[in-house]
Amino acid sequence: MTTGESSLPRAAEKAPDSFARRSNLHQRILTAILLLIPTVYLAGFAPLWLFLPALVLTIELCLYEYFRMVEHAGLGTFPVLGYLGGLVLPVAQILEVNDMGLGFGLVPVLVGFVTVFPLLALGGRQDVKAYLPAVAATLFGVIFIGLGLSWLARLRFDDPESGGMLVLFLFAVVWVGDVAAYFVGRGLGRVRFAPAISPKKTVEGAVGGLAGSLGVGALFAVFILESRSMAGVLILAAVVAVAGQVGDLAESALKRSAGVKDSSTILPGHGGLLDRLDSLLTAAPVLWLAGVVERLAGW
Repeated sequence: MTTGESSLPRAAEKAPDSFARRSNLHQRILTAILLLIPTVYLAGFAPLWLFLPALVLTIELCLYEYFRMVEHAGLGTFPVLGYLGGLVLPVAQILEVNDMGLGFGLVPVLVGFVTVFPLLALGGRQDVKAYLPAVAATLFGVIFIGLGLSWLARLRFDDPESGGMLVLFLFAVVWVGDVAAYFVGRGLGRVRFAPAISPKKTVEGAVGGLAGSLGVGALFAVFILESRSMAGVLILAAVVAVAGQVGDLAESALKRSAGVKDSSTILPGHGGLLDRLDSLLTAAPVLWLAGVVERLAGW
């Protein structure tokens, strides 16, 4: 009798928890299905006049979630200046791609913004003790999020013929790897990968995610990126996958530092937009840099 009485509460506790996990999984799948077609179109096929506003809006929403996290951590920000940075960086990428000769490429715009920002911030905060953390937090958000995602514009339009497929390759490698890491980690995960940052991430999940990324990379090499060698595409997939996991861990560290579980609740089952795009913050610029290295090396 004692054994039965003690086991019932544990069973009662596990049942709601199991139901919650199933419900969350169903929400994740449904949200992913609903977003799949518009995401594929915008990433791979949308013209510039539609792609750029969609990218700017995405950056601004991610910055909004970031600023809310920072405020939850007890730090101030300069959101208006941050949103301005999130606007000008992708536009500067497009100006540089189109070589308009206006002197407004990415580097001049970034240097100008970082130089002028501290001066503009002086007029926005009366408590001088809050100036340093607010400036640092805002600039970090603009560079980590705004600059990171702005490379999507560069990848998409640097080469009008293959840019769309390259962006789709990036999304597929990152997100298939994320899905593989999620399910492998749930089913086989035992060894914690970074318990101080994200307790649920495991070594098994990370390996499964890398395997998933390599698998989708192989499919792209066979059916879409035929002009590239299989080895070259797999190397790109591995580099992107590792960079994506770094971005994911960095955003997890931000959430843990701010004491929040998700950046927001805008995407049912997934959390916030920043939670879904965190891997791209590092994977997008790394993929572009890998392409530069390829061209310089003549591969």
